[in-house]
Order: sequence, then C-alpha cells, then structure tokens
Amino acid sequence: MHLPDFFLLSKIKAQYAYCDKKSKELATGAVKPKYKLAGNIIDPLKIYTFFVATKNRFACQQKLTIEVQKQHWEQLRPGNLNNPVGYIDITKFEALTAQELLNKIKDRDNGFPMIAMLCDIKFQELKNLRSRAHMSNSFMTLESTVLIKFALDDVVDLSQISDDLIKRLGLN
Repeated sequence: MHLPDFFLLSKIKAQYAYCDKKSKELATGAVKPKYKLAGNIIDPLKIYTFFVATKNRFACQQKLTIEVQKQHWEQLRPGNLNNPVGYIDITKFEALTAQELLNKIKDRDNGFPMIAMLCDIKFQELKNLRSRAHMSNSFMTLESTVLIKFALDDVVDLSQISDDLIKRLGLN
C-alpha cells in the first residue's frame, strides 16, 4: 500500500528514537546503522532535526551529553538499543529536509522505523543542555548553535532568524 508523504512524515515526532539502517558517517563515508532521537520540526521550512546516539562516551562533549540507560526508553521495540548505557551529545545532530527523510522512510532496506521514546525526564535533561551549547560556541558554529536551539525549544519562532543566517544554513 502506498501511503501519502504527509502521513509518513507525520509519524516523526520529537522525543522518539528511530533506527536509520543506512546512516552515513560524515568523517569516513562509512554506511552503518545509527539510532537517532528526533528533535523539533522546524516549520515552515520542514527541516527535521535528529540527535545521533552513541555507545562511546569518549566520542561526546562531556558537558553537552546526557547518559541514557535502558530503563530511560519507553515503548522500546525488542532487538533495539541493546547496550545498557548510551549517550546523546547535542553537538552530534543532523538536519534533514522532508525529501531526505522521505527517501530514508521509503527505502525498503531502511524504513527508518520508530524504535522507542525517550522518557520525559531525560528529554527535559537534553533540552536543558541547549543553553550550554550556546555558551560553549567556541567549538561550534553559529549555525550549529541556532539549529540546536530550534531543535529543542518548546516554541520555534523563525522570526528570530535573520535572512542572512537562513541563507548560511542553506534553508532558503
């Protein structure tokens, strides 16, 4: 059955984790499965934000990372997130257009399935890190700190973004 694009995209929600079986490593170009936690959808630009989880705490910025234990996941589908502890670093994120996300969802070998929901307490802990990311911008670009802010803010107000920044982010 062919489902409409808007329906497929409506299944992507903040605080839920998805399995991207064909995630491409930016540094090496290697393709491997990754778990990704959805942040906000930046409307009306239709940009979907995700934080990439890792089992390697040494790959994370210590003050910008939350530790997630298995019991912090709700609605966990069996066979996923099998490590007792994982990490979500807010500097490790992706911003995907609606079309890029649809390509992943429609790919039969990927599907981008929802596999769990992060508990409210841990998601709030993640949201609380956004002010640290803004203050720690010595190693982050302005574009990165703005995307993190919008990915985690309760209310996304695009009027706060200048036209220049929108162009620099490639969102125009």
